[in-house]
Amino acid sequence: MRLLKALLISLLIFTSCGESRIPKQKMSKIIAEIYISDRYINTNQELVRAVDSSFLYEPVFNKYGYTTKDFIYTINYYVEQPAKLRAIYLEAKQILQDEMGRADFEYKQERSRDSLIAVMERTIMPGVNDEAPDSRTRALRWIYLPARIRRLFPNINCS
Repeated sequence: MRLLKALLISLLIFTSCGESRIPKQKMSKIIAEIYISDRYINTNQELVRAVDSSFLYEPVFNKYGYTTKDFIYTINYYVEQPAKLRAIYLEAKQILQDEMGRADFEYKQERSRDSLIAVMERTIMPGVNDEAPDSRTRALRWIYLPARIRRLFPNINCS
């Protein structure tokens, strides 16, 4: 009986110290983040020469609670099961496409907002010695640009 308990305890300790396989969902997220890191590094040749990829990816693995060994163990496991590995990479691709869609949407919103501000500034920003021609323009100045107008033209009353 003692031998059985010792064997079970040693088996439990042995299996808990080894690598763990990363679940598919997290693996897809990790692969997507690795791809983003690679793209960022590859945009600058100085970074390409200076960065060791094993150090670059370790924070990504740590973020999800895994190590480089766990990642390699998981990749080796899925290499033998190409259909599952393909599903993981397709999920990672979908994550990247969704992220790109969100970034594109935010970029377009920012450009739209900036162009609206530019139009408003041209419409309601006074010249150096110009007075506001009507109450509408004075109101727009007061609502949208009071601090900027006071800073640029301290002698003009925005109210």
